[in-house]
Amino acid sequence: MKYIKVHWEHSFDDEPTELYSEIDDSRYEVRKVEVFSTGDLTFSDQSTPKNISTLGELPIPSLNEINQDPQFKAIYIDADEFENVWIKAIKK
Repeated sequence: MKYIKVHWEHSFDDEPTELYSEIDDSRYEVRKVEVFSTGDLTFSDQSTPKNISTLGELPIPSLNEINQDPQFKAIYIDADEFENVWIKAIKK
């Protein structure tokens, strides 16, 4: 598994400002946490109802591809950082 964090610079109140994704070897999302500017968190995995948050249907692009868009800043993170955010999200 790989783990990425994407900061999304925008002014939309109903869209997340940070996205954390656990991705498999084919670059599909396995779990995801969305962080909003209000501090609200949503999460998704294979068992999450689709009305809360959803996993991407396509493979996640490479970090270079994501970072070509100036509104996004993507980095790899370690499993511990992802797990900390995941636990925080599922406890809310």
